[in-house]
Amino acid sequence: MSSEELDPKWFFGFLYIVYNKKTKQKYVGRKQFKRYVKKKPVGYTDWKTYKGSSKYLHQAIKEYGLSNFRFIVVHQYETRGGLTHAEANAQHKLDVLTNKLDSQEEREYYNRQIGGIKFIPKEVCHDLNEKLQKIIEEFENNDK
Repeated sequence: MSSEELDPKWFFGFLYIVYNKKTKQKYVGRKQFKRYVKKKPVGYTDWKTYKGSSKYLHQAIKEYGLSNFRFIVVHQYETRGGLTHAEANAQHKLDVLTNKLDSQEEREYYNRQIGGIKFIPKEVCHDLNEKLQKIIEEFENNDK
């Protein structure tokens, strides 16, 4: 991860994405800059060298080599709430638990949790966004 533009003095943490150049798989996560004890900062985390918390991502890095991965900081956040929301929101929007690569066999994302909470999707509505958008448009059109 490029640390030149990151500012741990003014920000709580950052949202990042990791990209495997060989398989095109990705990982979306968050990292905070400081460690806290009883809500007080007590030092810095390993944010400069952090590679994610996913064991699947770590296995892939071991298999393909670190040089085959790109680590990109998406955005820095000033608050824990902002960072936590950003991670869960991005993971939901990208559908990290169910999206498949073109082969339809391999998962597109190494993520197995959303926002640190393990969800096990038993059923998936692939056109949910379209259905919701259509309903919202109908609400708005009926209010005129």
